This record gives sequence, C-alpha cells and structure tokens, in this order.
Amino acid sequence: SQKSKYYFKGLIAKNNGQTEIAIENFEQYLELEENPLINYKLADLYLKKGNHKKALLHFKKTEDSGKQLMLQGLGQKYFQLKMYKEALLDNLI
Repeated sequence: SQKSKYYFKGLIAKNNGQTEIAIENFEQYLELEENPLINYKLADLYLKKGNHKKALLHFKKTEDSGKQLMLQGLGQKYFQLKMYKEALLDNLI
C-alpha cells in the first residue's frame, strides 16, 4: 500500500541519518492517515533538526492515543537538550 511505502521509506531514511527524506515520507503518510507512531517519529526528527515548534506539535498529536508515551518522549528530548526544568514539568503533568 501507499502508506506502507511511505512508512518504510521514512524508516530506512531515518535509520540512515537522512532526516529530510524521512520527514518527507512520514509527512506523506500522515496525509493519508493520522498515526500516533508516525507523529512520534516526526517529533523526534524535528527535534534533531532543532525545529522545536514542529516537534512539539507532533508530540501533542500523539496525546489522544498515548499521552504517557508522548510525555515520556517529550521529557526525554528535553533532557537530551539539557532543558532540565522542562523535562521535569512535562513528566509531572
């Protein structure tokens, strides 16, 4: 299926450090169907690029089907960015 194509192309690109290609494919996947895992992967990729606004947007989109996963991921990313106060606050929500 088209979704599978975008997912696997995005996953391969992400694993090979091709951030832009991974983002393009995951975004194309989301045009076909919302998916919390894809939003989570995009949030991670956008954080690596330093685009915190888009990262937060995609983390928040995971909320309906996995608030704990989203908060845990958000807290970990804040910690990796040495934003310790934010890491603690987001994990306490």
